[in-house]
Amino acid sequence: MISQRVLLLGGEAGSLINFRGSLLRALVEAGLTVIAAAPAATPGVAQQLAGMGVRFEPVVLSRAGLNPIVDGLSFLRLIRLFRRTRPDVILGYTIKPVIYGSLAAQWVGVRQVYALITGLGAAFHTEGLKGRVLRFIAVNLYRLALIGCTKVFVQNKDIAELFIREGIVRAEKIVV
Repeated sequence: MISQRVLLLGGEAGSLINFRGSLLRALVEAGLTVIAAAPAATPGVAQQLAGMGVRFEPVVLSRAGLNPIVDGLSFLRLIRLFRRTRPDVILGYTIKPVIYGSLAAQWVGVRQVYALITGLGAAFHTEGLKGRVLRFIAVNLYRLALIGCTKVFVQNKDIAELFIREGIVRAEKIVV
């Protein structure tokens, strides 16, 4: 049997250990080749992941920035990363890894693309004109990115209902 390559893409390196460590360990124990990618700002994460049997790939991804040029370059870097690492499965979590990671994965032909929506964040909670603009952009980018996902995992029923109501994703793709 050929080992499947799974790539987990997050928005912050420390969260790979703190919030996805048990998932990463389970994937390694299942005999999969596991790659974790995130911005490398947190010291020691690469070593901790290596100790778990997970290869770390640093990525350039601005968590909160709104510069489309910077985000476009991040998208292109993700395409390059996915072509180089050739994952069979990609799971992204947090808004930018979900959106840009899902789109890049689809671009290079990854067949199994999963998204984990852990919360709605500033795009859905900011007030005023800026909030309306952010929400409009986020909703449309989510729609575009999630259409090609195999499944979309959400952490609660409220997010699932919102995503279905807004036409972001079809109900049969959502797993609460």
